[in-house]
Amino acid sequence: MWYLMEAYWEKAFLPDVLWALGSTAVLGLSEEIVMKAGCGIDTDHIPMMNYIKTRVPRLRAPHIHGVLQDGRRNFVFMSRIKGEPLDRVWKTLDNTQKESIKEQLETMFSGIRSLAPPPSDEPHALLGGGIPRRCRDARRHVRVAEQPIESMAEFNLFLTTDPNRTETGRLKMTRSFLSTDHKFVMTHGDLHPRNIMVIASKTLPRDVFTPWVKVTGLLDWEMCGYYPDYWEYVKALHTIHPGDGFDDWWNYLPASIGVWPKEYSVDELISRWRG
Repeated sequence: MWYLMEAYWEKAFLPDVLWALGSTAVLGLSEEIVMKAGCGIDTDHIPMMNYIKTRVPRLRAPHIHGVLQDGRRNFVFMSRIKGEPLDRVWKTLDNTQKESIKEQLETMFSGIRSLAPPPSDEPHALLGGGIPRRCRDARRHVRVAEQPIESMAEFNLFLTTDPNRTETGRLKMTRSFLSTDHKFVMTHGDLHPRNIMVIASKTLPRDVFTPWVKVTGLLDWEMCGYYPDYWEYVKALHTIHPGDGFDDWWNYLPASIGVWPKEYSVDELISRWRG
């Protein structure tokens, strides 16, 4: 770990800032290593991410070299995934390239969703991720369930319960729309173009008429875990907004995560209720 810290201090004065938001930043320490630093950065997801990564050979995700903690501030050192975030190049891609990305993601997500969850150290903690295993719901803020959840009924109640909000008739109606017959699958939980790294070719191989695009990795696994089968689809579209350039993102999601129009619509009602 000491060589990582030396690289950090060298970069601290001439940082290669790859991403920053508020007090959190991702710094490139070398061609091979990046550091994510900030207050309250979640590290509980790392065992679940490693569990998934080691069982899905085609999945490309960062290797965690180590974590340092200084009070509330965490420093996570991980391998640097080559390429650039998909959201930076999405508008420049044609349909053939986007279909290629969809197919490459499919090889990863079909494997992810086929996994059984790792054993939990806590009774009744079937759904969610982290240590201890808890369900998380990211909207304007990330809510973490206080208790273990093992059924759809409990998960639905988690989504539609807030001690700081009034239980209205409209909320009860929204809750009644939620199904209780979903299967549970392993889930990334934040499949947004910004979390997909790609390399876009600028040259044409002899046997290809369109410049290729290669998916080099999936980032930001903080929301990963064992969730209802519709959750990946809903969360992949949750942070897509009109006019942001991703109006067609829904059409290029991997086929294995399914298409869930009813669940998406009900989740929009939940987001509106939460404000």
